[in-house]
This record gives sequence, C-alpha cells and structure tokens, in this order.
Amino acid sequence: MPMIIIDKVIMLYILITASLTENLFERRKEEYVRGIEQIKKLTQHLACKLCIIENRGKRPTFLDDLGVEVFYTDNNMHLMSFVEDNGLRLNFYDSYSDIEDTGIFPVIKLDNKGRVELMDIWDCIKHLNIQDDDYVIKITGRYLLQEPCPFLNIPTENIDCCYKKLADRAGARRECFTGLIGMRCRYIKQISLPNEESVESNWFDVCSKLPMQVDLHRLGIEGMINNTDRFQH
Repeated sequence: MPMIIIDKVIMLYILITASLTENLFERRKEEYVRGIEQIKKLTQHLACKLCIIENRGKRPTFLDDLGVEVFYTDNNMHLMSFVEDNGLRLNFYDSYSDIEDTGIFPVIKLDNKGRVELMDIWDCIKHLNIQDDDYVIKITGRYLLQEPCPFLNIPTENIDCCYKKLADRAGARRECFTGLIGMRCRYIKQISLPNEESVESNWFDVCSKLPMQVDLHRLGIEGMINNTDRFQH
C-alpha cells in the first residue's frame, strides 16, 4: 500500500494587543475600535486567525462586540520579578502557577509594559495552540494600519520574520518597532523577557539573527506613543 504524505498546514495568526486603562479611556476606546476595524478590513483577503489579547483580567468589555475572539489575561497584575533573576516568568515555558514565592528573594516592582505584552503573546500562543512553524503577526490594537499597508503584502510562507529597524540611539541597544511585527512562532518563544531594558531590543536581538528576514523601510502604520507623540512607520 503506498504511503500517503499529508502536507503540514502552516497557519497565519494575527494577534492584536490591547490594555484598557482608565487613563484617557474614551479616547483610547475610539482608537481601539478604529484600529481593530481597520485590521479586519485590510486582512479580510488573508487566510488567517485574528485574536485580540487584553491584559487586565476577564470581564465584559467593548472588545467583545467587535466580532473578533478576545483572550483576556491578568498579566498586568503581575508586573513583578525577583532580584538575581529568581522568580516570575523567565521564559515562554514558565507560568505563574509553576513558581512558588518562598519569600527568600525580595520582590521588586517592574513598570515594563513590553514585558507584559510579551507574556500576553506567549499566553495566547498556548491558548490558541499555535504551532512552531505557524507565522504570527503582532499588531498594537490602537494603532492604525494605513492603506496601502506594505507589511501586509509581504508573503509569509518562506520568511522567518518581517520588521522595521529603528534608528540608533546613543548608548542604547539596537531596537525594532514592535507595534507591527511578524515572526515564525518558534522564534517568538526565544525572545528574552525584559526587566529594565526595552522589549524592542529583545525582539531585535532575535530578528537580526534569523536567516530569512525582511527589514522593511515602511510598514504602513501610524499612531500615538505616550499619548502625545505621533508617529508613522
């Protein structure tokens, strides 16, 4: 009897990150609704799975009404680490339930939103059972994809990542823009969780070493950083 070989199906996932804070809530709500509706519009021709990730705990929110699956985490409540790197969520395979607080190491508070966002992505990978060969696009939900969006025209079948390098800053590690970035799932698991450093530099550390990478000069996205500074990439 001849052997039947079934080709492995490579999936495309688009993970939309969100954090519904009380600060400037109505304005940020408008940004999220506009941004997510635009993502839906510009990706409707793609064979992909969309999922919104929100990190302030399971509860009813306006995100539930946008026609996209919403995955809630509570990672924003765990902005902590332990000195000497002993403690919470050191890598993809850790979870909070796996780690016991013995009280031996003093706890320090970390105000690093990039750390939380990376943990959100890792948890959603587990939730959706995303496989190592699948391709993941991560978009910050309150940013707006432009028309046309060059990033969405890059074929993902034969690349490891697609990103944009940011300009060098004196004395700082090289970074990439993480508001719109794509990477094969196996490599997202290899990104180091940041403590004091920026998550953008940790994403770049992995992207820059991959053999099949696309560094785009223009992604096709705009928005506001720190609620004050407008950008276009």
